[in-house]
Amino acid sequence: MIGFVGVSCLTFRVVDAIVVIHDGVAREPPTIRGLLGYLLFFPTISAGPIDRYLRFASNLKALPRTHGQYLPDLETGISRIFQGFFYKFIIAYLDNRYALEPASSMGGVSGIAAYAYAKNIHLFFYFAGYSAFAIGVGHLFGIRVLENFVAPFISRKFREMWNRWHISLSTLLRDHIYMRFLLTATRRNWLRGDRNLINYVGLTLAMVTMGLWHGLAPHYLVYGFYQAGMLVA
Repeated sequence: MIGFVGVSCLTFRVVDAIVVIHDGVAREPPTIRGLLGYLLFFPTISAGPIDRYLRFASNLKALPRTHGQYLPDLETGISRIFQGFFYKFIIAYLDNRYALEPASSMGGVSGIAAYAYAKNIHLFFYFAGYSAFAIGVGHLFGIRVLENFVAPFISRKFREMWNRWHISLSTLLRDHIYMRFLLTATRRNWLRGDRNLINYVGLTLAMVTMGLWHGLAPHYLVYGFYQAGMLVA
């Protein structure tokens, strides 16, 4: 799975760079050094967060840092690296051992509910821990890696949840699939110009793509349609 996710993260970074070049929104022409640094930045290459080219290029342009700039980055970097280890190797491990594994052997509705909650908690601390680690290492190199999780479990609506969960993925899908479909469909009068229907189709395209991003398997496709259905509802 990690190998597939790594390829997916790299693919989305390539797509973002192509869109930036095609739209001509970069103030300066992309350089080979800048593109390779963006595509192959090692802390984020396997499982994100999925950075954006313009943001990464602005970070590169600000390098090298002064001594006064480096010390705060060093402090923040070490703090976030320890946070990542704590999330991934302690909380996620404890949840897996004492909640997820026992719930997997339980039966009935209570077992399904216990497993669902334990699995979500495990996924959050596992991937939020990895993201915190990547953000911390990025600070050591002077690269501001995107925040990827911001307290998603306090969300009151599905749309708010996707503004807090895997933010780098959801914002990329929003900008490159959802918004582009809305603009194109509106300009060309697709679906008879019905704004609600265009919005629903755009959400479905974005969420199904998100599902397939996790893996080319039927249950990921179902997951994407489920998320789209909840957003539309």
